[in-house]
Amino acid sequence: MAGQMITPPALRQYLMSAPVLDILNPLLPAGMTGARLVGQALILANQNSDLYKCSLDSIYSGIMRAATMGLELSGPLGQANLIPRWNRQLNGHEAVFQMGYKGYIVLAHRSRMVRHFFPRTVREKDQFRMRDGTDPAIDHVRSLEADPGPAVGYYAVIGYANGGSDFEYMSLAQVVAHRNRYAPKNKTWDTHFEEMAEKTVMIQLGKRCPLSIEFQSAAAEEAGGPGAWAAPAQAAGEEWHYP
Repeated sequence: MAGQMITPPALRQYLMSAPVLDILNPLLPAGMTGARLVGQALILANQNSDLYKCSLDSIYSGIMRAATMGLELSGPLGQANLIPRWNRQLNGHEAVFQMGYKGYIVLAHRSRMVRHFFPRTVREKDQFRMRDGTDPAIDHVRSLEADPGPAVGYYAVIGYANGGSDFEYMSLAQVVAHRNRYAPKNKTWDTHFEEMAEKTVMIQLGKRCPLSIEFQSAAAEEAGGPGAWAAPAQAAGEEWHYP
């Protein structure tokens, strides 16, 4: 319900319940468990108390998205994150699943065609040359000075198992314009601009690369919202009520 908060103990009790874990566990890859993924979501909520204002369905939906992609909820600098946002139509907060740049790297490497996939930041004192045309290439030598200067651009490179490669470059001005157009209210840009910028060029590169359906779906999820999965009741015939 709008305007009501879920208490930390109540959220933990629900997400760690058997109905929830029984749904999560079969979806996860080897080495991951539903309890571990839920624990990561609870850590995110403790780090950002606005998540307790979000609807239970949206929190559950975000956890389910992470599970179906086999990604850990390790925050904005990791594989995936849950972001609290205000939804005018619902007149309340919702938890929105958001991929981290490491999540895109994980998904890209699941394709047997990919040898490597990584982003880089270009700084003012770096030596940087980019060539387009019939033989496109990037030559980037990082500055070894203690202060290499501010960021001036970002790029992502993908290398294929057959020896081919591709890259995408965006200047700082282009990244800022992209953020202002598509995510002007996303506070993650304010606290982790460089990581978000690197993720942006990775997504732009991934749009034209023969990557997995998982990667393409994840990129589409960037603009997605909650509600894809409805949170199960605590027990058969029992509905969840906010404390």
